[in-house]
Amino acid sequence: MELLYSRKAMTPKEIAEDLKIGIPTVYYHLEILREYVQKTARGEFSITDKGMEAYKKEVLNSPESVGTSHAFVYRIISRPVLLLVMGLAAAAAELSACSILGYVPLLMGYVPVLEASSLFFNYAASLVVAFIVFEFASLAITRRLGGEAALFAGTMISRAPLLLLFLMPAAGLGGSIFSIIMTALAQLLSVFIMSIFLSLSRGLRQEYSIMICLIILYGNLLVYSRMW
Repeated sequence: MELLYSRKAMTPKEIAEDLKIGIPTVYYHLEILREYVQKTARGEFSITDKGMEAYKKEVLNSPESVGTSHAFVYRIISRPVLLLVMGLAAAAAELSACSILGYVPLLMGYVPVLEASSLFFNYAASLVVAFIVFEFASLAITRRLGGEAALFAGTMISRAPLLLLFLMPAAGLGGSIFSIIMTALAQLLSVFIMSIFLSLSRGLRQEYSIMICLIILYGNLLVYSRMW
């Protein structure tokens, strides 16, 4: 809003270059500010009278005003090196836990396995399937490319809450009501985190990203029901 206020009109690419963020992220925030900005005939965006008034009153949206979780993910996405490190750390932790405890990943859960050789294949397949669903679903909605690296790293990071599922068997609570509740909470937390990464990396409205992530969750339940 400050850029549009001072420069009158800018393209999403120019805004992205000035703020050092991805173009899909710019589109995401322009969508949030749709009551305060308008698209010109030249494809640029300018501030509206309502936006001008809001800016002057200092009540414009900021990363903090959309919630602590969004602000945190926003800062991570704007730092590619940090995003990569966090993604790799999450992947290493999950693979280590699976290898030690004898499980393999399955979308948004784990199954016991006797052959450790299938561990990496199952993990890679889980990531790829989720990423493909996110990529094509967001592309169908926004008709925009970009943000793939942040989306893939976010897919790895969002799996971190699923590690809570290992605590139940270790505590001797496998199959109990408490274990079922913890499984649901871990999966919903994973969906929540992934939906934020999906929104900010691909410039997608939050309600759409949540629906896409729930598709992954229901797909996971379908796979489990067929296996058991």
